[in-house]
Amino acid sequence: MNWLLATGMLGVVHFFALLPGGHFFVSTAQNLPECRITVLDLKPGEATVIQSGGSTWLIDCGNPASYLRTIRPFLESCGINRLDGLVLTHGAAGSIGAYQDVIDDFAPRSIYESSVTDRSSTRRAFHAALEKAAVPKTSVETGDQLQIGPGVNCTVLFPPAGFVASAAADKSLVLRIDHGGTRVLLMSDSGFTGEHWLMEHAQDIRASIVVLGGQSADLAGTDEFIGAVHPYAVIRGAPGFGAEAGEERRWAGGLYGRRVTPFLQSDAGAVTIDASRSGASMAGFVNGQRLVRRSD
Repeated sequence: MNWLLATGMLGVVHFFALLPGGHFFVSTAQNLPECRITVLDLKPGEATVIQSGGSTWLIDCGNPASYLRTIRPFLESCGINRLDGLVLTHGAAGSIGAYQDVIDDFAPRSIYESSVTDRSSTRRAFHAALEKAAVPKTSVETGDQLQIGPGVNCTVLFPPAGFVASAAADKSLVLRIDHGGTRVLLMSDSGFTGEHWLMEHAQDIRASIVVLGGQSADLAGTDEFIGAVHPYAVIRGAPGFGAEAGEERRWAGGLYGRRVTPFLQSDAGAVTIDASRSGASMAGFVNGQRLVRRSD
């Protein structure tokens, strides 16, 4: 009898959970900062969650496996039931392959992508799905600004309209997040091509923290670029399959020589950036690495 009652109760709960609006997620986190940026560790792929003033944005969404394993559980644990914005930086499957799952699960109010087209099959499928579902999207380019939350602004630094490059990664959106005295530069999968363009054309690329993707086959995080940006910390995604052993450690050693703190996601896992008007703090989920920086 106990078994029958328990089974029946679970069946009823499951039925109502499947109904539209039959369930919602709540967060157990207390005292969220003014702006929280979480750089998830997908291995491979990319996804960054920005939370501010009750607003939640997702920058890239990984492939379907990474989405189901990491991104969706994380958003649910944060009590997120709907996204305010979804930004897709380029057409690589490791960055935007789970777009349909995100749209189905979190119904983003706004969707943004680069105005520069690429020939990736994933991006073509994305456009077809949006057209079929009549979901609007906005194309952005250098100089455009997005309002993430109260006092949290996002500026598109790259690519400009009409930019030409052979690889989709070379056309990745580069975004700068500003809050108080903290600037976070999200490089996505952009490598040498994007870094060189920014150094040549952007008026101001200085930032407090730089987030580098780990999947680009191109050279990224060069000494010249780090010197131009002048950050105090750099987050680097876990390198892709076939990366040279020891290269990541040598690169990190060079940053220490510049008094820049590296957060290697191969060690730290997901990295959280909490920004406020008084400064910023960073924490690695796996290894407990921490950094606190007060505003001058």
